[in-house]
Amino acid sequence: QFNKATQILPDSNEPTDGLLQVDQAERANAITEHRLQAELHLSKDEWSEAIDEYSQALAIDNTLVFATAGKRAAERRLDIKMQLLRLLNDPTLMQSDSELINAKKVLADAYRLDAKSDETAQYIDTLARLISSARVETPILIRSDGATMITILRYRALGAFTETEVSLVPGRYTLTGVRKGYRNVRQDLTLINGEPAPVISIQCTEKI
Repeated sequence: QFNKATQILPDSNEPTDGLLQVDQAERANAITEHRLQAELHLSKDEWSEAIDEYSQALAIDNTLVFATAGKRAAERRLDIKMQLLRLLNDPTLMQSDSELINAKKVLADAYRLDAKSDETAQYIDTLARLISSARVETPILIRSDGATMITILRYRALGAFTETEVSLVPGRYTLTGVRKGYRNVRQDLTLINGEPAPVISIQCTEKI
């Protein structure tokens, strides 16, 4: 109707002012909707979705303080969540001293978060438990044939034996077996604290 009015009254500023008010109202409504949707996503720990809503609000008006602050906070929460999941999905990463130091930092950052959801609280509790046991050794029983020379790579050579026990911290290990006249063998071991310790059997059996 305002567009029609500009044709009826081409010399009047009122239709133009009306169009401007409509545009401002539409922008304000869109911004409000993005803010409400962002807050809804925040309540569900849906950080990526919240970031998207804040970004769309800023695309309308890049001076919005609530959107700038909200996006920054959501990005931080998402970053911490991804770091938590990375460590929880593969606790053996903490076999490395540098990764263990990083895990402690991630845990400290997560503890400082406000309004933690039940899911985030569970992530924090689980990571705290994994960190506390990251250097707790677990005895592993290894069996062989007394002729195969056994080595745990990046740990130490064990030599030949029929049965021995070694204590290892949680992590990933590779055992190798060498015997003259036989094909070499390799066996991977993933050790996670709290899970039953496996009994390893490794020996060279294939003649060459």
